[in-house]
Amino acid sequence: MGKLVDYEVARQHLGDLITDDGVEGHMFMPGDTRTADPAVVKHLVGTVLIDPASSKSEEDAAPENKAEGNAPKNKSKTKGE
Repeated sequence: MGKLVDYEVARQHLGDLITDDGVEGHMFMPGDTRTADPAVVKHLVGTVLIDPASSKSEEDAAPENKAEGNAPKNKSKTKGE
């Protein structure tokens, strides 16, 4: 087993809970922390689990209402403008 990483759970799922006695099935709920080997859960990262290494700051996050974000400028201008 490789280095373990603590992931934030984004969606409910059944996964392996690592305990002192071994591994057991556990129902993870949104907001829980799941400790896992990145190689084992790589297919879940980005949809079910949130990778702590790729967390964005609030400044970099997309606006909640995309209509309020910076709209691209109109590139089609006529000559002489």
